[in-house]
Amino acid sequence: MELDSIVAMATRAMESVLAFVKTETEFSAITKHKEHDVTRRFDLVAEQTLQEELLAREISARIVSEEWGDRTIGEDPQCTFIFDPVDGSTNVAIGFPYFCSSLAYAPKTDDVTLSDITMGAVVTNSLDAYAAKRGDGALFNATPLVTKKSPRPRKPVVAGYTYGVARIPRGLIELEKRCIVRIFGSIAYDLCQVASGTLDAVVDTRDRLSSYDIAAAQLIVRESHGFVTAGDGSPLDAPVTATNLSLVCSIDPTLHDTIVETLRQFSKDGLLGPHNDTS
Repeated sequence: MELDSIVAMATRAMESVLAFVKTETEFSAITKHKEHDVTRRFDLVAEQTLQEELLAREISARIVSEEWGDRTIGEDPQCTFIFDPVDGSTNVAIGFPYFCSSLAYAPKTDDVTLSDITMGAVVTNSLDAYAAKRGDGALFNATPLVTKKSPRPRKPVVAGYTYGVARIPRGLIELEKRCIVRIFGSIAYDLCQVASGTLDAVVDTRDRLSSYDIAAAQLIVRESHGFVTAGDGSPLDAPVTATNLSLVCSIDPTLHDTIVETLRQFSKDGLLGPHNDTS
């Protein structure tokens, strides 16, 4: 398996979504309600496209994906694909142009974890392709990805995810006092923005991420010499079927350590929520 093939399949998935959204008036109709999310028609279009791509290429593989779950194509699977058909589904539904398809590859089928991923691609709604192969660095549209070092605002620009949960860690509230916070709604895209230098960090403490959300993007960040850890700073590795993950991501080691330490420092103060009045 070559990285070009991973990029091509992720691109085809995104192209199929864009075409479907352009031609179907009910493109965002919900087909299934899940615990923390929903499945929409365009998600299934991307899933179907990946399956057709694999069959056309005569690839037998295990697939772990958001919508169709853990399954096998072909009779002799030799690898695993981890697929998020559309990361940023709500953005698609409301017409906000910030979403992507994410496809990661591991050269084994059993006991696969994030550390087993050797290639990955994230293709955005503008059909820009971020990609990486372990040990070979990261790419942007088939050329080496160079992390921008342009002049920054006084405060770091951080994507900080806090919504959808009843309690917010106090450390995250303290951190956000020192940062410019932007929440765009596609964590894989956000991680690629860290790799490119557009964002300084991504912080998600909600324990609601799944491995398929970050499988490809975390490799892209690592191959850009960035850091992706759990919220407490410990190594982030998990089965590719895992859920309830959190992360801290940055290219800057000092900023990464500051975020982790701030979260840790205030953890003893508990969580902010309906029963924690800080007035």
